[in-house]
Amino acid sequence: MSDLSSIVRQSRVGLITLATTLAVGGLASWGATGLEQDARLELSTFQTRETGESAKLNEKDAELGYLKANFASFEALRGSGLAGNADREGWAETLSKVHKNKALPDTLVYTLLVPAPVPGVEPSPTVAPAQAHDMTLRLDSIHEGELFEFLTSYEQQVRGRFRVQSCQLWSPSSNGLNASCTLRFFNQPLTPPAAAPST
Repeated sequence: MSDLSSIVRQSRVGLITLATTLAVGGLASWGATGLEQDARLELSTFQTRETGESAKLNEKDAELGYLKANFASFEALRGSGLAGNADREGWAETLSKVHKNKALPDTLVYTLLVPAPVPGVEPSPTVAPAQAHDMTLRLDSIHEGELFEFLTSYEQQVRGRFRVQSCQLWSPSSNGLNASCTLRFFNQPLTPPAAAPST
């Protein structure tokens, strides 16, 4: 045993160095494993985020493609007065201008009623409801053909789309007859609806 003790005593520095090296190596291996796991977790999180961002980017690209494909149609709708702010003042001015140009009897009376949501359309929290704007007009001493030409000319010149909702003709005489018509303009505002006040 004395030989073994003597060998251990002489190798003590080497054994301590070996034990220290093994301990440091074990700690380094354990730390490297932990760092590797952290790096893998971080990489996995980054890849998940990247996949999500890539999906969002693809969705935005699809939306942009849709907008580009339909921009001309949208501009045509806005130019015709169907989309955007309703040109109510322009409707009245054009009506007076057409009436004057047709040299009809000076009996035109019109009223532009308050706009109302188009019936049968479900309300939306993000899109303002489509609106119907009724304009009532009355003309006395006008012939049927003149009324038709007047409405046709007005339709061609006004910035907006309307339909003749109703027309009543009465009191025929040699000077013509009396006419009362309702024109319904349609418009889709582009602004979102006003938020309802919270209670």
